[in-house]
Amino acid sequence: MKKILALLALCSLLSCNKADTITLSETNKEFPANRWQKEDTKKFKFTIGEGLMNADVKLLFSHVHEPGYTSVPLVVTISGPDGLNDEVPVNLQLTGADGKPASQCAGDVCDLTVTIQEGATLKAGDYQIAVTSTFNNAYVPNVLAVGVKIEHPVQ
Repeated sequence: MKKILALLALCSLLSCNKADTITLSETNKEFPANRWQKEDTKKFKFTIGEGLMNADVKLLFSHVHEPGYTSVPLVVTISGPDGLNDEVPVNLQLTGADGKPASQCAGDVCDLTVTIQEGATLKAGDYQIAVTSTFNNAYVPNVLAVGVKIEHPVQ
């Protein structure tokens, strides 16, 4: 009985930590033959009901293990309800300075999350986040998914 009570207490603590953050997330897994074509800009739309303070905008990138490249150059364009576009160049580093993978891998699937904007103020309204590859070739090989996540601490 004591073990069950301890397990329930642990679960409630873990769930409280997750409730401290509101997350909006969308992922695109449409990559025929695991190739991200250069002209295929991935677009994500969000509606924010109330303004958010201190929000983190993150980019998610999933690839196969040992994809054949160490970085992926991108441009992330954030369009807000005020009509302004904020272009953020991003160079996803899949390998750290030590030569080890920067992605978290489970088997042949690797995931990398990078922060695009930290502590951003997002007004209420409609947003679009477009992710465009500026890779040197016609496509980025071995891509499984690209996504966007907006995390906001509960206040």
